[in-house]
Amino acid sequence: MKLESVHITNFKSVKDSGTFHIGDVTCLVGRNESGKTAILQALYRLNPIIQNQGNFDVTEDFPRADKEDY
Repeated sequence: MKLESVHITNFKSVKDSGTFHIGDVTCLVGRNESGKTAILQALYRLNPIIQNQGNFDVTEDFPRADKEDY
């Protein structure tokens, strides 16, 4: 199975990535602290090498700006 498109919401610094398509080569471009690493971490969580790394932790993974509301 090949991942073709992704839509990430409420993960670390990413509130809503919108849907983006993944091709044979995909490049993430953005300013510092814009969420590039968070997107890669979210994608890793789909199929982690170490199973317990796929768990969602509210204190670490929920957007910090909304933590008090949660």
